[in-house]
Amino acid sequence: MTWTTKILCAGLLLSACHTMGDASLAAADDAEKAPADEASRTVDALAAASQARAAGDGERLRNALLTLAALGAEPGDAPSETLLNQWRASTPGDLPPLRGRTLGPAFRTGELSAGKEVRLQQVFLAGQSAVVALRTHSGGEVTMKVVDGEARTMCDSSGDRMHCRWTPPFTQRHEIRIANPMRGKVRYFISFS
Repeated sequence: MTWTTKILCAGLLLSACHTMGDASLAAADDAEKAPADEASRTVDALAAASQARAAGDGERLRNALLTLAALGAEPGDAPSETLLNQWRASTPGDLPPLRGRTLGPAFRTGELSAGKEVRLQQVFLAGQSAVVALRTHSGGEVTMKVVDGEARTMCDSSGDRMHCRWTPPFTQRHEIRIANPMRGKVRYFISFS
């Protein structure tokens, strides 16, 4: 083998190793970005269902609804239940019944007009990890603030996707304030676990 051939082979081998290493790093980055908690996976599935319904993509809608069923996610209010039932009715084929579970990820959906705010109440248990995840339908940004019964801020965030986690020292009601600083309406999905 000539030196040129040896150098070319070594270069190809190093290039292949480098490419495989980059792919492993990219996969690790994707795994790191994937939401680990049920509340985040719930709002991601809700946003996927909403986008699929808007696009008329029945298969994507069905997959999002199957994800919600697998998570045991349950609507936390009448408007969210109505929306979920509309999605389920427009999906071809059978879907498993919604069963939910005690203290599983509950979710709500809502729409905020420009400059408006909504305040939600949620009880979180002492010593157990509390999670609130929020995602908007089409990238509109909102602000979210979670305060405990003593008016202490547990979370203060803004964007189109938010995630808050803390451990309450006492079982108490928390207030979740969601505000829309945008000029138009913003649909949001929020989940608690």
